[in-house]
Amino acid sequence: MSDNEPIKTNVVDGKVISAVSYLGVIGLIIAFVLSKQNKNELVLFHLKQAAGLSVLAVGLILCCFILIPISFIIPVLLIIVFPAIGIINLSVLVFIIIGILNAVNEKMNYLPIIGKKSDVFFAKYIN
Repeated sequence: MSDNEPIKTNVVDGKVISAVSYLGVIGLIIAFVLSKQNKNELVLFHLKQAAGLSVLAVGLILCCFILIPISFIIPVLLIIVFPAIGIINLSVLVFIIIGILNAVNEKMNYLPIIGKKSDVFFAKYIN
């Protein structure tokens, strides 16, 4: 090794950490741990956005556990509940894709509907 070669480190790129944060709760935890090595504005922004999205997704799952049994008791609700659950799940998937694309392209755009609220709420916890 000559003296002119740069030293390579094992620090993961901020784009990768930001994109991984959108891959569910486990991806968020992995990104949070990796962000300790590479703490920059892009990573912190996407961690807050992904945390808000994860809280929304977990909340929707809990609502499904409540609404589905109730809808079997009251069959008319099946017409409303199942399509609504599908639309909401599809929107969460779209938010995940938007977040990953923003992270990879190094853009700090808020996610629709939940982005600004996530940024304000998680600013206390992720910094």
